Amino acid sequence: MVAAPKDRTDVAVPLMRRNFVLNVINGALSMVGGRAIDGDTVIPLLVRGLSGAEWAVGLAVAVQQIGRVATQVFAARAMDHTENKAPVYRWYSVARVLALLGVTGALLLGPGHNPLVVLTAVLVGLFVLMLGNGISELAWIDITARSVPSDRRGSLMIGRRLIGLILAVIIAAPAVDWFLRPGSGYEFPANYGMLFLFSTAAWGAAWTVFSFVKEPPPHAATRRLTMRQHFVRGLRIVRRDDNYRRLLLQRLLTGIACAAPPFFITFGSKVLGLEARSAAVFITVRTISEMVASVVFGRISDRVGNRAVIVVANWLTLATFAVAAASAASATWGAQI
Repeated sequence: MVAAPKDRTDVAVPLMRRNFVLNVINGALSMVGGRAIDGDTVIPLLVRGLSGAEWAVGLAVAVQQIGRVATQVFAARAMDHTENKAPVYRWYSVARVLALLGVTGALLLGPGHNPLVVLTAVLVGLFVLMLGNGISELAWIDITARSVPSDRRGSLMIGRRLIGLILAVIIAAPAVDWFLRPGSGYEFPANYGMLFLFSTAAWGAAWTVFSFVKEPPPHAATRRLTMRQHFVRGLRIVRRDDNYRRLLLQRLLTGIACAAPPFFITFGSKVLGLEARSAAVFITVRTISEMVASVVFGRISDRVGNRAVIVVANWLTLATFAVAAASAASATWGAQI
């Protein structure tokens, strides 16, 4: 007996080629903007330079994560009921550009001013940026799901990521090296202000490009849940779906572990005496490794499955942290001899 075909309504979504192309361009330019003010290298160096304290680096990481995640938790209910998501994306993209320009202005005017005032402006700007990112991402996910069938989303994400990584190595890393080198012509923190200006241009272009997508016919929820119903439904799904519950736990633990990388560059600066421009080396090495990983994990996913990708990636991440911890201990011990 031949098995009945599975209902694949997500595959039946018609491919909108215009949206596909604009989506790839959006992702590539977003990668350039993100790496120019990389959250694991550039921003930690900036925050530590303004505050002189490592705890402020942790605060910057927390501010960004809270701004993004908390917004999505509370905004998802309203987004489910919103028919047209493209206007939401456009308006919050404007808010994100304004937040970036605010940080840029604070940094460019920073020399000669109280560093704590500048730091406060930077943290507030990053928080607003992540608020906008959280809501815009919900709109992006919805529009993408309705314009790209599931059997083409892998190609979409590979295109966004691969082209973006190549551009990051060619454009973003050299920009970081140029503005953070001692002879750049910009004092601290104005040199970081120039990087934020560069990032604003790249991100602004990315968000503008996606604003030209043609939104598919809406399928918004007909009934709007109360906030209590929204959270109860979410908790019910977590209780009933073992796989989803394990995935959430895995993401939670991984998120906690990924709070460590921003301290790698500050350790290198403080203990090993690395210059700020070394951030460009960190970015380049990580970007190239991600290119290799995209190919390797893509083949693992095709041959074995996505679960194998998660397992292998987690073990490699654990090994990376173990090597980093051993290297840090060795460097610290050697410096004390």
